[in-house]
Parts: sequence; structure tokens; C-alpha cells
Amino acid sequence: MPKNIRKGITIVLLIIWLVDCIKIKEIVLKMQKKQKVLTIILSIIAVAILVVCIIVGGKSFSANYDGKIIVEVVDIDGEVIKDKKIKFSEGDTLVGLLTDNFDNVLVTGEG
Repeated sequence: MPKNIRKGITIVLLIIWLVDCIKIKEIVLKMQKKQKVLTIILSIIAVAILVVCIIVGGKSFSANYDGKIIVEVVDIDGEVIKDKKIKFSEGDTLVGLLTDNFDNVLVTGEG
């Protein structure tokens, strides 16, 4: 094959390769843009969930009726170390009950 034809084929192949590289670069850039958009959308969703959790967690849920809570502390073998029955009335909150009875359900390392 003559030298001129070889050079021509080489140049054509080089041009095809460069065009393919440009197409690949465009595809990668499009994927990066989509990834940025996805990241932004997921961040907005995460912030919305966080706000909802803060709002719901900040509300003080109270009991609708009288009853009792049984608090049991169980060791790794399944034995009950300490148990406590805490009575509550309508309007009491779980956080308030546990705070008021913290010393009664607290387990120390003694024994």
C-alpha cells in the first residue's frame, strides 16, 4: 500500500477516534449534570425529612387515658435485673414520666 494512502487512512482513523472521544466526553458531562441534579433533589428530600422529624419530635404527645408502663432492664442472658411499673394519667407524657421516675428505673453497676 502506498505511503500516501496509509497516511490518509491513519488521519481518518485519528479523526474518528477524536470524534469518539468528544462524544464520550459529552456523555460524561451529561451524566455529571444528571448526577448533580439528583444530588440536589436528594438533599432537598433529606432536609424536608429532617424538618418533619424535628417538628414531630418537638411535639409533646400526651396520653389519652390512664394506664401503666412497665420498664424492665434485662441483661444479656435474658434475666430481668430490674423492673418498675409506672402509672400514668391522662395528659402525662412519656418523657415526663421517665424524667420523674429516673431514679426508680436507673440501674447502677452495683452487685
